[in-house]
Amino acid sequence: MTEPAGQEATAPADDSRSRRFLPTVFVWVGGAVLLATLFVGWYVVQVRGSPSCGNLVETLYPFWVTVSGPGASCPSSQSLSYSAAGLPSTGLLYLGVAGLTAAGAVLAFLVGALLLRGRRVHRGSVLLVLVLLAILTAWLGPAVLALEQPSTVCGDQGAFSPPLGLAGAVAGLARGSASVGGGSGPCDGWSFPGGTAGGYVHSGYVWTGASGPWNSFFGTLNSTPATFTWGPGVGWFLDIWGVALIGAGATISRKN
Repeated sequence: MTEPAGQEATAPADDSRSRRFLPTVFVWVGGAVLLATLFVGWYVVQVRGSPSCGNLVETLYPFWVTVSGPGASCPSSQSLSYSAAGLPSTGLLYLGVAGLTAAGAVLAFLVGALLLRGRRVHRGSVLLVLVLLAILTAWLGPAVLALEQPSTVCGDQGAFSPPLGLAGAVAGLARGSASVGGGSGPCDGWSFPGGTAGGYVHSGYVWTGASGPWNSFFGTLNSTPATFTWGPGVGWFLDIWGVALIGAGATISRKN
């Protein structure tokens, strides 16, 4: 007794669909991770153990800046724009990074849709180009940030125009009232912005020293009893993980 022809053709089709599903999930999850990074902090500057202000944390997001502090006479916890934080050039840099990340996410979703449909276009050449574009645009975000941010931070202090020409208004370090670390030169400090909250004015706080976000992307500087640290945050690393997931999905698809 023979089985209907329709049932014979179903198994190979289902097997092909299941093989396409796993790489599609990898690519779409990678795209979702990229989108999530737009709402997560990419960079963290922190002072721990300051005699006058305790612990201060400033986090740079793609579209805004947050400051977490003890309040009182020191910077209070707040969210503000890059211009209000005195980092207009750095804000433009993050806007460009956000654009690259969003473009990579959109391309990842498109690649996943094509993988799920199983369409072979010009022997996969179009799909390959889209995968490479998704990986390249998403990877450029953290790469450009690591290379360019120290220059934009220095440019925001009015010392010089950053290499990519993203110079903004001269911010200086006028927002701070407390300064520690003993740095010297046109680019030697990070200012935690003050503001008004709870009915009174919060002073800013400046850390100066030989090294910091103005001349390196990450590092630590000790000035007993305080410690100044700066470096990439969760969003920066998540972007790289998103790129890795997209690449893994594309690799699994080609093996299948």
